[in-house]
Amino acid sequence: MSDYKASFFSLLDEVKDHGGSTTADFIARVLPLIEKAHFLRSRNLVLGIYSIEDIYFNGRIISIDSEGKEFRTGEHKIFKKPKQRYAVEVSGNYSEISKIEGDDYDQHIYDDEAIQEDFEKPVTKPVYLARYKSWDLETGHYDPITEIFTLGFILASVAYGIDFRDIDELKRFIENRERLYFYNKDLHPTIHHVIREMTPLYREDRAPSLEEIIAKLKNYRDFNPENYIDLTDTEGFRNLNLSDRGSYILDKLKRRLFDISRRNKLLYFNDRGGFLNLTEASVPMLLDYKNITEKDLIFWNAHIQTQFISKKKVNLNRYLELDKNRFLSPALNKIRLEARKSKNEYGFDQLRVVVAFLHWYNFKESEDERISRRCYYYQFLW
Repeated sequence: MSDYKASFFSLLDEVKDHGGSTTADFIARVLPLIEKAHFLRSRNLVLGIYSIEDIYFNGRIISIDSEGKEFRTGEHKIFKKPKQRYAVEVSGNYSEISKIEGDDYDQHIYDDEAIQEDFEKPVTKPVYLARYKSWDLETGHYDPITEIFTLGFILASVAYGIDFRDIDELKRFIENRERLYFYNKDLHPTIHHVIREMTPLYREDRAPSLEEIIAKLKNYRDFNPENYIDLTDTEGFRNLNLSDRGSYILDKLKRRLFDISRRNKLLYFNDRGGFLNLTEASVPMLLDYKNITEKDLIFWNAHIQTQFISKKKVNLNRYLELDKNRFLSPALNKIRLEARKSKNEYGFDQLRVVVAFLHWYNFKESEDERISRRCYYYQFLW
């Protein structure tokens, strides 16, 4: 551990040199450590990251030499989050210091009360500390919730190249916890979301499970933070009895189906990426368009209808000129691979052929924009 090249901070130097981590590199570097912590949690143990010097980088991943440690429970009672049940909830406190002596009589200093700079001073309330420390550990407590907090700051360092030994870097991070996107715009939004939910000051606000964090990182493309709602922040949900909360959640999910914003892909069809317009692709490249016959095109006619309804094979080579339209083969291959991946992961593929669209307009937003919606489709077997 004395060799700096193998230290955790050698990775930070590398991340800084490259202006931050990419999503794939980030997940490859941090996931093994989180999975190890999750495995130990199933045995009622923790990694025990008592010092950042315990973490090292082997050139590929970050790791720790730990076979598991027992939970720590301090003598002092652990701090609880104050119960606030108002329309506006306090998210942070700042104090203002005005200097009136010397040449700096008009200078104002704004101090974030959630950050404690003096390590010699005892921790008397939940505060952020430099050097990857946590107020939990400083008061004698270390359990899985403490470890999630510590891992969150380690993940933030790998993602953004932040060295939390520097108190100014810590202050800047705390100030921008709700807008981490600006630290590294190349990272997938799921990464910012995971780091934010691992690093709240109060234990009650932190992610409760590493299993959920691992699932989000492994399936980051499928997770949309914009659709993530914490019902515990909803006044109506908190005031419900436990027996009534199931109906409340079901009602929330039903209302999502009627979402008319652009997040609802059932209403706002986007043909980028995983779609191919077979009608346009089947148009042959001829000098005179009058020579194109109905049999040359893929569109909903009596012949195509019969094949789909009877579930007969449709030979695309009969309609598509793959040798002349070089974009067709890569596009079809991408769709085929996505279908295979979906079938391997979920047991079924999501391959569909759309035979009809409903075109509509949202006059409240834009009178000229035509919006397309898939309204009738068949399952497609490759």
